[in-house]
Amino acid sequence: MTDFDTLRNESLSELDSFFDDTSVSNTKTKTSNNPLINHNDDIVLVDTIVAWRQSFFAVADVNTGWIEKQKTITIDNTIYNPLKYDSEYIKSWMLLFPSTLWKYESDEAIFKEVQDFIHKYVDVSEEYEIVSTYYVLMTYFFPHFTELPYLRVIGDYGSWKSRFLKVVGWLCYQPIMANGWISVSALFRIIDSIEWTLVFDEADIRQSDTTNDMIKILNNGFQKWLPIMRADGDKFEPKAYKVFWPKIIWSREFFSDMALESRCISYIMKRTDRKDIPINLDKVFESEAMALRNKLLRYRYNNWNKIEVFNGRIEELESRLNQIINPLLSICKDENHKTIIILNSFLFQEELKKDRYLSLEGNIFRAIKDLAIESNQISYKDLLFNIDSEYKIFPRRLGAILKAHQIQWRRTNSWFVFDMSENKAVIEKYYRQYGISE
Repeated sequence: MTDFDTLRNESLSELDSFFDDTSVSNTKTKTSNNPLINHNDDIVLVDTIVAWRQSFFAVADVNTGWIEKQKTITIDNTIYNPLKYDSEYIKSWMLLFPSTLWKYESDEAIFKEVQDFIHKYVDVSEEYEIVSTYYVLMTYFFPHFTELPYLRVIGDYGSWKSRFLKVVGWLCYQPIMANGWISVSALFRIIDSIEWTLVFDEADIRQSDTTNDMIKILNNGFQKWLPIMRADGDKFEPKAYKVFWPKIIWSREFFSDMALESRCISYIMKRTDRKDIPINLDKVFESEAMALRNKLLRYRYNNWNKIEVFNGRIEELESRLNQIINPLLSICKDENHKTIIILNSFLFQEELKKDRYLSLEGNIFRAIKDLAIESNQISYKDLLFNIDSEYKIFPRRLGAILKAHQIQWRRTNSWFVFDMSENKAVIEKYYRQYGISE
């Protein structure tokens, strides 16, 4: 087994043999004060490489296969330097980079290596190993997609949730390791001009509803072209921050915001009985993870122009779940694995229905169904009376919920009512969504 120091020396040697060490003359005079982490366009990919006491750019022309290393890169008449190897981000292991580019046998082989690595260090089901492996591969191509899923594990202390995040996160594209202590302002400073994978440990966000700033980041971040505006600087000038990147999350509980829940591919961790999993993640783990990051960067360059975005629809699967699994299906070429990804989504859909069934909205539609047996017209007064007493809800709140669900109502005397025959198609749709038998 290769130890960390040996791997480092091999990486330095590999750099000399893999890259054409050419310097690029540049007559531009404008130099950015901020380092560049990565960049991609239709032709060129630029990624930071950090080897022992040096950092530079790997530059790849995806059309010709040309690859070289450069000390600086010029984009839009601006000269950029890479993030220095002694940056606090790198020294603290907060942001991880490859150390070079390594060759790999085949796309099938790199998939197997990633899955075997996950299996070696963490205990999840084989199905979730497969889903997690494709998630890792997807992070290297995420700019191709317009929606992204979040990979999320749930469980109590001792279920190795943090282990899962580290094992899977360390293989992803330029992972940045954050935890529940990070402030929103600090996160915004980090994400500016970086395309990366957020590995968010201890994401038990207080009041995890739509009013929470971190929840807004997670809700906006699943969809491309949906930045968050903030007023920054002394003059509080508005600035747009891109928050569209892959995210791996763990928490002890489900999010109270159901919209965020629907963006997650979740797995409930359990205490492991396996005796073959290493207790500690040592230098061997570090060297194996680095070797895979090196191969995965080469995999990114080899396949950047080969990704065919899957925009199909799986029948009977909700639109949101179709959205979030399409990136994984775009990466997956194995039909058996596609079946596993799809079946896993149907299982998750059933879990979502259970959660919705127990929610306030689910309670309202259960009450509507019960009242519809007796009358075609349902008043707010009767509906409020039939909602479980655990929900403290007033007429105005009920009206807002029904309006958000496209229920057409009218006023009679001092109460509002709605007609079941006028709203039949809409209400039956929500019966299915909330797991209520028709």
